[in-house]
Amino acid sequence: MKDVDSRPGRGASFGDGMARLHQRLGAVGVIVDGTVRDLAGIGQVGLPVFAWGTVPGHGVFNATRVNAPVTVGQVRVRPGDLIFGDGDGCVRIPVQYAEEVLALAGTVRAKEADIFAFYDSQGFSFEAWKASRK
Repeated sequence: MKDVDSRPGRGASFGDGMARLHQRLGAVGVIVDGTVRDLAGIGQVGLPVFAWGTVPGHGVFNATRVNAPVTVGQVRVRPGDLIFGDGDGCVRIPVQYAEEVLALAGTVRAKEADIFAFYDSQGFSFEAWKASRK
C-alpha cells in the first residue's frame, strides 16, 4: 500500500480493522509506504505488517488501484513478486529468481551455523578466531 495523501504519514493507512479485512481477502503480509496504527490489534490478527512508523490518528482510505505495480520504500513491486520481510526490513525477490535465492540462502545459513558453532565452542579464543580468518 502507498500513502498518496498530500502529506503522507499524517494519518494511518493501515490498522487492525484493515489487517482483519486483508487477511480475510487472502493477504499473508502487508507493506505500507506510510504509517500504521493499532499495532496490538494487528498483532492479534497475526498479519505481518511493515511500515515507516506509527501514528495515533486515522487516515482517509480510498483504494485508487488494486493488483498494480507500486513503488514502496524506493522499491518497485509488481503483482506476483515475492516479498521477504523480517525484523530488519523487506526485500523483493522476482519470482524467476526464487529457487536460486532459496539455494543461496541455504548456503549462507549453513556457513553461518558453522561460524556460530565455532564462536560457541570451548576452543574459541581470539587467537583461534584470527587463525580461522586466514
